[in-house]
Amino acid sequence: MKGNFDKYLISEVGRIAERERIPKSSAFLFWFAETILDLSENDAREATAVEGANDKGIDLFYVDNDEGKVIIAQGKFSAKLNYRAKETDVTKLESSINWLATPEALRRDGKADLAEAAAEYVEAINNGYGVELWYVYAGDKSINVDKHIGVYNQNIENVESRRVIRHYHKEILKSTWEELEGSAKRIPSADIDIAQEPIAFSGSFGSAIIANVPAEELITLYEKYEDRLFDRNVRLFLG
Repeated sequence: MKGNFDKYLISEVGRIAERERIPKSSAFLFWFAETILDLSENDAREATAVEGANDKGIDLFYVDNDEGKVIIAQGKFSAKLNYRAKETDVTKLESSINWLATPEALRRDGKADLAEAAAEYVEAINNGYGVELWYVYAGDKSINVDKHIGVYNQNIENVESRRVIRHYHKEILKSTWEELEGSAKRIPSADIDIAQEPIAFSGSFGSAIIANVPAEELITLYEKYEDRLFDRNVRLFLG
């Protein structure tokens, strides 16, 4: 179903919910795991099995041994795709790593599945794995949430510990889906200031230029276009 992301997402979430006999909120994370994280159906099922009552802010847990990272996600779904993101959601997601660092505390709390995940988490961290916290929601981008996440990602302790939060609101989900479907369009044009005169050259490939682009210009472009700026990078969806 190309061209209409809203209809596609609602339909897919409904289909998965019916097939897996799970709530649509869980089906939304299941879809995310398969489509955005590119997990197999079985891996997606296992990764989202930790979700439930008193889940400590963890709706999805997956250890990516190929990439050397732990993926922890919290997802929020609205049938009208108008979920209003909350900073408290992100705070709860941040605190999830404290629970995962203490498997015994989870066992005492009656969360056997999470305790098992926590043991995997501790082993992965001891092996030097990084941590990606994904806040995923079916709604418009929240500026306050984006600022909150920006502060977290700039914290030197988190940088040195290889911890990062990914902010995935509906527009990012849509642009990712469009790229996967092959329907995404490149950014048509943009103006940037360069640090000096460019060097032009040509060859059998055509013509090109080399120029120094100030980092501030890239920041401005990213603030305007977000991940769409890099959507031709085949590894973008791996984070």
